[in-house]
Amino acid sequence: MKLKIYAKALMYGLLMVFGLSACFAPQAVIRMEPAADQKVRWDYGQAIVEQSVDSLFGRAAFDHAEKDFLVFNVDITNLSQHDQLVAPEQFYLTTNTGTRYFAIDPEKELFSMEVRENVREANAKNAAVLAGVVAVAAVTAAVVSEVNDKDNNNNGNNNNNEIRNNRNNDNTNLFLSVPLVINSASASESMTQPNVGPFEPNAPTIRERGFWMDYTLRKTTLAPGEKVRGKVLFRRQDALRDFLLMVPVEKSVFSFGFKQKVFQPQ
Repeated sequence: MKLKIYAKALMYGLLMVFGLSACFAPQAVIRMEPAADQKVRWDYGQAIVEQSVDSLFGRAAFDHAEKDFLVFNVDITNLSQHDQLVAPEQFYLTTNTGTRYFAIDPEKELFSMEVRENVREANAKNAAVLAGVVAVAAVTAAVVSEVNDKDNNNNGNNNNNEIRNNRNNDNTNLFLSVPLVINSASASESMTQPNVGPFEPNAPTIRERGFWMDYTLRKTTLAPGEKVRGKVLFRRQDALRDFLLMVPVEKSVFSFGFKQKVFQPQ
């Protein structure tokens, strides 16, 4: 009888696993190519769209697609005689419908990462304190239990009293040692260690603070003759086909045309 029950449970479990596995589909693969009317220069397989607007020179190229982001490489050169402010949070993707999808602001992203890190650090410290309280409470309960047992049996065997007193002394030493372990420097450091690892320039990811600090195009005032470049990120828009990457710089606006191709693996 039990064998039949186990067999049915195993069958239901396997059916559930197979059913869940069928629910997951591979993520679509994104490719971009410049629009036909764009001036293009190729560099190691990457199509770079070039454009001159007023006294500015700009280039844009699709880099790659992340799970949630489209990543572009953009650089701007100031050929004018005046300072020019480049603000990536003003960049946007647009279609012939007029809908705008603005770039992610690196400064806001860095702020959000710092907030999340501070929350995680506070939670880790609170967890360490809670663990210490629980440990102290457990040891205290054990000590009280031993003391009660000793008092209840105080009129009994004197030899048993001596044994229980020794046990009580051992537990008292344990009680005193628990806070020292919880509050030690090594324990505190391990609990508050930031989740964001040290920045590795050879392998940055969008989840690392170093990526947003050093690899993205950040708000910059260009003096005459200066150039700025970096990565610009947008939320994925798989439904888009033909669109423009608009790059406003002061009163000038670059317009880079792209065609998006979405491939769904089977």
